[in-house]
Formats: sequence, structure tokens, C-alpha cells
Amino acid sequence: LEDYGINAEFTATGHAGLCRFTFPRSGSAHLVLSDVSDVTKVDSNQIRGRSGGYYFTALFSKPFQSSGPYLQQSKDQSSAFSATGPPGYFINFSTVSNEKILVRIGFSLSSYSGVETNIQKEMPDLDFEEASMKERRIWNGELSRIEIKTSNEQQKEIFYTALYHSLFMPALLSDADSPKKKYTSLFPWDTYRSEHPLISILEPDREGDMISSELAVYDRTGWLPTGNMMGNHNT
Repeated sequence: LEDYGINAEFTATGHAGLCRFTFPRSGSAHLVLSDVSDVTKVDSNQIRGRSGGYYFTALFSKPFQSSGPYLQQSKDQSSAFSATGPPGYFINFSTVSNEKILVRIGFSLSSYSGVETNIQKEMPDLDFEEASMKERRIWNGELSRIEIKTSNEQQKEIFYTALYHSLFMPALLSDADSPKKKYTSLFPWDTYRSEHPLISILEPDREGDMISSELAVYDRTGWLPTGNMMGNHNT
């Protein structure tokens, strides 16, 4: 974040994220969570709340000086705060030069208890280097499922970037200890042409879990999920 002289680094698992911010010397260093609600202060270095239907907790490596809700400022108004835009929550620190503050955020669609379960299973410590290396090994394993042989480094970069992007969705909704995997909608219109044939070859068990997740929605609602498309023509 060049405008503020802050270095921001991130790593993540399926249900948790770890951030490391390196601050300059400041008596008013800030971190802001946007589009959150029902935020409560658990103790001097932890908060929890809701965001986009999810429960979350955020643990900070350092106690904060102050914290509280705010309304996002509107660029169109001269007032300090505006009632327009999603709500947020601020955390203030006092920092020395090059001080690092870590923030671990866990998520769950089910409950705060689910958040704690996910954190303990996937990111129990605030060790950024270890968490980053662990995720690097996982991604290298995923991308190594396909090996291409070419002397053209640009083509290799394009291929593995596309493969990397193809693994973003669908996202896992169920908690880490759930016996049945639940995913976000598959958006089957067009993904059936290449995405799902690819997954069925690389990870057939995971593809089966995705299909079961879709059928569970049908059993519950009588409709196959259609993502964000209008009507039901893509099923």
C-alpha cells in the first residue's frame, strides 16, 4: 500500500486467512474491515461478526488501542461520515517503524463454533511463513497434476495460470469437519463444456462431491441451482 507506506501480505486456506501488515512508525495506524455487521469485541485483540452471510472471527497479534463501527465515507459529500455504502469496523494501533501485525480471520457459514473448528483444523498458529509455505506446497501439488513439456516459457505460464484460475470455483461452503462437502453453485451453463470434464479427470472424488452438493439443493428445494442466471435454462 504505497500511499500509506504499508506492506501487506496474505495467505489463506479454505476457511481461514492470515494477513501480515508491516507498518511505519505511527500513533494512529489503522486496519479497516468493510461490509461487516454485528461486530463485537471479544477481548483486547479479537473481534467477531458477520459478513455476506458468513460468521467470522479476527484475531490480532497485538492488542488494539481502540476499535468501533463506522459508516463508509462518501466521496460525494463533505461530511465526515455518510449513511451510504456498506458498514465497516475500524481497529487502531500505535506502531514503531517496520512493526509487523498479523491478523488471522476464520469463516464459517454455520456458526461461530464452526469458525473455531475451521481455524483449529486449518490455521491454529499465527506463523505466516509456515502457513504460506504450506499453501504453496498444496498449490504446487494441485498444479503438478498436469505436466506439459515445452521450451516456450510464455505458453507454460499461460497454461498454468489458466489451470490455477480453473481451481478457484466452486468454493467450499461446508465446515472443515463436515462429513458431506457443500459447494457454491456450479454455474453449469458453459462450465459443463470444459471445467467439469477437467475436474472429473483430475479429481473425480471432488467432482462427485460437487454433484452431490447440487443434488442436495434439489432434494431440499425441488430445483437444481442455477447460480446467478435468470430462469432455469442453464440446468
